[in-house]
Amino acid sequence: NAGMAMCLAVGQGYLWCGTGSGAGDGLAAGLDGKIYRIRPGVDTAWILDATFSLSETPISLCSYKGQMYAGTHRDTTDEGRLLKRAVAGTWASVATTGGVPTTGGSRIGSLVVFGENLYFHSVNFQGASSTSKIRKYNNTTASDQYTIALAAGNEPQLPGNSFAIGGKLYFLVNVDDGSYASGKAIWSSDGSSFTELTGSPVATNIGRAGILVT
Repeated sequence: NAGMAMCLAVGQGYLWCGTGSGAGDGLAAGLDGKIYRIRPGVDTAWILDATFSLSETPISLCSYKGQMYAGTHRDTTDEGRLLKRAVAGTWASVATTGGVPTTGGSRIGSLVVFGENLYFHSVNFQGASSTSKIRKYNNTTASDQYTIALAAGNEPQLPGNSFAIGGKLYFLVNVDDGSYASGKAIWSSDGSSFTELTGSPVATNIGRAGILVT
């Protein structure tokens, strides 16, 4: 049982899939995070590429500068990680959420290439010190680009879908208030200054924002 399919990406001639289960997903215990790959039309079965601990699930995959990257969610007091796959096939951490969570884990998601950089949404659950940020990885180091304000009760806003088009970078963010009752889209033309998309459905109790398409 590989668990729940969490993310898909194309890179290096393969279709990649991240699977697993977080403690809050309502799935049975013992479903460790995994990454699979397949060449559609060539391979007849998925190839297991990586296995992680029981508390870590890949939630976002992306190809950047010819290499595969994964963002992970962790339910424990460990930091979510940005992982890079080496040519040899091993996955190693190149960035983390930047703080040890205390209440509800941490996650790195919404991986997207914009210009020469890889952007991602980084969240840490630390009560009143919780953080929700857009960060940038330049193939060497990661840096904070934008801090998303916490919702009521110090709840961080979680990563949703992301993409770049027309010289602009878009992210969906969702309030983790237990009901996921509100979500909004933010955009940027430079990767550091973000603006809420006009008419974005924030705080209107319409449900969690999950997908952006063009």
